[in-house]
Amino acid sequence: MSSSKKLVLFGTNRHAICIDDYSMFFRRTNHRISHIFYPIGSHRNRDWWERGEREDRARDSVVDPMTWYRGDVTVWAELERDVFPVLDRLEFDYICLGNGTDPAHEALVARYGRDKILFTEYGWLPWSRHFYISRGGTGFNSEIAKVDGDHLDRLAINHAEIEEFRRTLDTGHDVTYDDFIYMPLQKDVNDFKFLFNRFNNNEEYLRFVDGIVPPEITILVKSHPLYRKQYDLSFSNRMVDITNADLNKDQLYRRMRAMVCLNSTSILEALAYSGRVFSYGDDLFVGKGVTHHKVEDAQAFAEALDAPIDRDRPLKFVSLLMSRQIDRHRCVADDSLYIARHYWNVCL
Repeated sequence: MSSSKKLVLFGTNRHAICIDDYSMFFRRTNHRISHIFYPIGSHRNRDWWERGEREDRARDSVVDPMTWYRGDVTVWAELERDVFPVLDRLEFDYICLGNGTDPAHEALVARYGRDKILFTEYGWLPWSRHFYISRGGTGFNSEIAKVDGDHLDRLAINHAEIEEFRRTLDTGHDVTYDDFIYMPLQKDVNDFKFLFNRFNNNEEYLRFVDGIVPPEITILVKSHPLYRKQYDLSFSNRMVDITNADLNKDQLYRRMRAMVCLNSTSILEALAYSGRVFSYGDDLFVGKGVTHHKVEDAQAFAEALDAPIDRDRPLKFVSLLMSRQIDRHRCVADDSLYIARHYWNVCL
């Protein structure tokens, strides 16, 4: 095991929830949280991170009270006045941030170097139960994004964990559609991931997909679960809104011809079934040969729709992701063996 590292947890008003995630994992390791920076606005709303009283279904209602922490705390409003002077005199190995897109995050990276930063974001499989840590950034900027197909081919498939994940999706109403494309939507407002594609909004993206998918194929459209907007699909004669249908996702992934998606977690779910995926937003799956990426021509789309599939490489990619995500439930249950063996405990 690596030597104990000194960690600084840093929150901004938009991304302060990362403090609780880092805390629930690292406080149960041999690494030491030596300082916490709370943003001044969020510090007054401490019910979720200090007392563990707030339930958030986006996090499976899991919080870990931080009443254990006895270290130093800085409540900050201005980086130059409140943060930099403190950090400049601290000895630390890593500053632990949210997804890296906040201006304060960018300022910290510029001042202290990307190799001194850890990033975190909601996890993948399933997304509400996990968070993941990465170097370099999150999503398309993460270290995982730089892994290529040749590297994946050398990895093993964790069949047991993948099958356990699939079972979590085997719930809901039976899928009665045939010969369909599944199209889960990303949030197109207040979500940094929507920046990594060429479309201005979901309306524009929906019309593009209706024009590129062969006309005889049904397209099942599903809005993001935390942004259940109803879109006007009257321009299409084969798009069906299934947002509120509560369809069995296990059946969706097994029966679909393909998925068309930007960069939602749904892509990773589909890859856990070795599903055929057409992706249109950059994310950590790019450059690995596990999706058809940014296919813009209708003929090319039709040809890719019938091309052979490599069923092992997507499963190897999913296995890699599973080794990097952290299960909140297992942390708060004090699963010591899980934590001791976890990649982010032993690799620092």
